[in-house]
Amino acid sequence: RDIGFLPEAEVHSRSKKDSPYEMGHDSARYDLDNIFQAANIATRLGKKNTEKLPKLMESKDSAVRYWGAMGYLIRGKNGLRKGRNILLNALEDESPSVRIIAAESLGKFGNKKEAKLAADLLIKYANPEVNGISLSMLSLNAIDYLDEKAAHHKETISQLPKLDPNADPRTRNYAGNLIGKIIKDLR
Repeated sequence: RDIGFLPEAEVHSRSKKDSPYEMGHDSARYDLDNIFQAANIATRLGKKNTEKLPKLMESKDSAVRYWGAMGYLIRGKNGLRKGRNILLNALEDESPSVRIIAAESLGKFGNKKEAKLAADLLIKYANPEVNGISLSMLSLNAIDYLDEKAAHHKETISQLPKLDPNADPRTRNYAGNLIGKIIKDLR
């Protein structure tokens, strides 16, 4: 079963006691049918699917909520207009991946106050040593998309650790590469 419908950080948090493969075959930890349906709703534009996003955000499954938040992000300004309060509430979701996607949407398409709130949340997850490479990369990518709206964190970003010593050697340097790009873009 394809575990690619989970955000990377969820793959690892759901498979702490065994492998991602085993987690992916455990329907109690990975309800593929429900998550796949949420991904379809989120990524297929149209009024009917947009109207289903609030229900996704109420799910007990954080991966379904992730796709709900992603659905609002994909819809851009229209998504924010339809789901502003839901996204603001999602900044306090128990899942960091949901919080990060909600913050990205508010940061990219919201007003100045929302953009600052979003950037302030995103910077909390940007440190790969503290949050791991998966959450760090999700957050850093969102910060990168915010461009100048995250400029007030330029100094903090430049001082972030450039690698996660606990990450797989292939991915260990990813954060450093993206941090370098963000700093260069903010000059």
